[in-house]
Amino acid sequence: MVAVWVVLFTVAVVLLTLWILKQERRRKRIDKLAGPRSLPLIGNLHQLKRDPKEFTIQLYEFCKEYAKFDVFRLMVAHHPLILVCSPDEIEPLMNSSKHLDKSSDYDFLHSWLGTGLLTSTGEKWKMRRKLLTPTFHFKILHDFIGVFSDQKTAMGRSVNAQKNSDSDYVRSVYKASEFTFIRQRSPWLWPDLLFNLIGPGKDYAKSLKILHGFTEKVIRERQEEFSKKYTSDTTMEQLLEKKDHDKMEGKQRLAFLDMLLCATSDGEHMSFLDIREEGHDTTAMAANWALHLIGTDPEVQKKVHQELDAVFGRSNRDAMMDDLKELKYLECCIKEALRLFPSVPVFGRSLTEDTTIGGVFLGKGTSALIVPAAIHMRDDIYPDPDKFDPDRFLTENSVKRHPYAYIPFSAGQKFAMLEEKVILSTIFRNFSVKSMQDREELCPLAELILRPGNGIKVVLTPK
Repeated sequence: MVAVWVVLFTVAVVLLTLWILKQERRRKRIDKLAGPRSLPLIGNLHQLKRDPKEFTIQLYEFCKEYAKFDVFRLMVAHHPLILVCSPDEIEPLMNSSKHLDKSSDYDFLHSWLGTGLLTSTGEKWKMRRKLLTPTFHFKILHDFIGVFSDQKTAMGRSVNAQKNSDSDYVRSVYKASEFTFIRQRSPWLWPDLLFNLIGPGKDYAKSLKILHGFTEKVIRERQEEFSKKYTSDTTMEQLLEKKDHDKMEGKQRLAFLDMLLCATSDGEHMSFLDIREEGHDTTAMAANWALHLIGTDPEVQKKVHQELDAVFGRSNRDAMMDDLKELKYLECCIKEALRLFPSVPVFGRSLTEDTTIGGVFLGKGTSALIVPAAIHMRDDIYPDPDKFDPDRFLTENSVKRHPYAYIPFSAGQKFAMLEEKVILSTIFRNFSVKSMQDREELCPLAELILRPGNGIKVVLTPK
């Protein structure tokens, strides 16, 4: 019996040694890329900040130091992160029909967000994209202008986040983001057993129960209302026709959730879980950043007010699609705000085949992270990159820019831009805004989306 244990122990040691040697060969190969010095087995783990605020500052510092090399790397234990910071290096990844799989770092989001358009890969991603694309059709976007003006949510239900920022729902969103952030940077918490046993797994589960309970309640209630008005084979066109009739009679406006309920592809409807997986949004946060930045620059705000006065005069009517098309300078402000504070500062791809990036061979399965936060701050693309300068996005200043020099959105770009225009135009038509913080006081947090760790504080003065 002792001999058997000796053999098993010997085999285990040999296998472990071979695994360590394999990881060490890969680490040395990947270390040819720029980046902070890594160590065997732990990589850069000993250097990475644990606190989300401190790590975000550190990530931006890394980007400033290493983005000039176009590609740099961090090692989280034996797991390499290849951070791509050059439009030229990004283009083949973004244009590829092969590298569609999300990075393994997204795996920790599945229990929260499921596998929707944000987190899914391969065939499911293609199918979900096909299902959702019709919901962003121009006519549908046009019909949603009134919804934006009424401050309705995508689901047709308000969470009162502005009036009650300490609600269970809002707190649970922040907690779920924080726990995911901690887990991604803690290899000892990657196994579910250890995450629940020695990590914040139980508190994470409580947060998800609150989040999923809210969204499930909203979806079920909306499904019941939807089924009373429409049949299971209602098309998007029929839904819009019915909506037009209801609007004429002063009935409740259509919610984006209604679009999801009737979205089909090859005759297949989205399931309850499919709909829940698409229930996330970054637009409100992007509008917050823009509000802060415009509020810090009186000259920019003066131009915004002049443009709004030219379009709306002294009227208090709702914005229409034709109005929004005329708000070209406001659009430049929104784009510049998203350059400085991209909603998703980093997003990942898992290489589906062996690839060379930055002159270094990378094996299949390696996580390649595309870093808008770094690309948007390159001074060879955007001179004086820290400056808030909406003129960068005037047509004559941006027409020759590399197509991947600016990547603030993914799916739903037009939808998000229209919503931001309505939100910000409504505010600036009625108020002058003064920001009460310097940019350094905002303390951005690179969690699921980029949000201000210390909130956004502004003073609104009626015009």
